[in-house]
Amino acid sequence: MQLIRYIFSKSFLIQIAIALAFVTVIIIISLYWLKSYTSHNESISVPDLEGLTLNEMKQVISDNNLRFVISDSIYLPNKKRGAVVGQNPSPESKVKENRNIFITINAISPEKIKMPMLIGLSTRQARSIAERHGLIVDKLRYVQDEASNYVLNQYYRNRPIDPDTKIIKGSSITLICGINYQQSQTHIPDLFNNTYKQARNNILNASLNVGRVIYDKSVKTERDSITARIWKQQPASNRINGVRLGTKINIWLTADEEKINDISAIREQKEKQREEYLKKLKEEDNLLKRNQAYAN
Repeated sequence: MQLIRYIFSKSFLIQIAIALAFVTVIIIISLYWLKSYTSHNESISVPDLEGLTLNEMKQVISDNNLRFVISDSIYLPNKKRGAVVGQNPSPESKVKENRNIFITINAISPEKIKMPMLIGLSTRQARSIAERHGLIVDKLRYVQDEASNYVLNQYYRNRPIDPDTKIIKGSSITLICGINYQQSQTHIPDLFNNTYKQARNNILNASLNVGRVIYDKSVKTERDSITARIWKQQPASNRINGVRLGTKINIWLTADEEKINDISAIREQKEKQREEYLKKLKEEDNLLKRNQAYAN
């Protein structure tokens, strides 16, 4: 009884009230400190660092209360040496103060590799090995030989290059391949909607060469040129009549999505009409055969 009487006494209730007030104050102070410590609802927009020199990048990072880590170094011949060529997080991303920005720098000196031995391999094998070494097979040049599509020589800057010769990684090379004129034809692939990289691979896979590359007015930046897609090619795709190995394929590219979609719709309509026409021919042919069977 005494315990119950004490619990409902004025002094006990006052002590409970004081304890609750104390806990509430502690919670408020903790939340305020945590909010201040973590900069709650405060963030920094990551600046665009691409193209800046190392010193310029350091200054921009410092001005924005950020940090940086150089995570990689690559060599791009068309970019300024020692400049930033990549970053993570990307520009305009929202981050906290003192966040590390991971930087990729364009190397001052190009990386060199040894030229692999490609002579005697099939064209496809040679291309695969060259690409694994970081080289680009830019052109296939064909000369008369009994065996088609086997590498007879390897060229760099229009001159033969011996295996193990030091060469800049990312360089373009030419393969001199054999061609038997009695077995010298290939078919032109359909390149519509391919990026340049995809088209180049498909063209070389068909033992053909990239000809002229024409970008329309919608391609304004380097990024546009990477993502642009083919809307026209010359000669056109042909799975029936073959062309000579090494034939050049001219390609036209656009970054205009509406243009691609319009052409895609036209192509789908033409394909539907072609299928309907073939179906009609087949039905007429079957009808003719039945009539001939009845006549006999």
